[in-house]
Amino acid sequence: MLSKIVVFFLIFMLALGMFGKWRRKILGRLSGKTQAGLRRPAKCRACGKYLLGDAPCSCGKG
Repeated sequence: MLSKIVVFFLIFMLALGMFGKWRRKILGRLSGKTQAGLRRPAKCRACGKYLLGDAPCSCGKG
């Protein structure tokens, strides 16, 4: 009885994994956005540091 439950659970997990892969292939990755729907963080064009808020970069170039 317990072995049947374990086998059904593993089959269910396998099916979920297959559907997840298909969804990722069909929808693809949205350009300019991460998977959570948030924008990518801004970076300085000169040095590559992350920018916080509207403050300029500490390198003074970007």
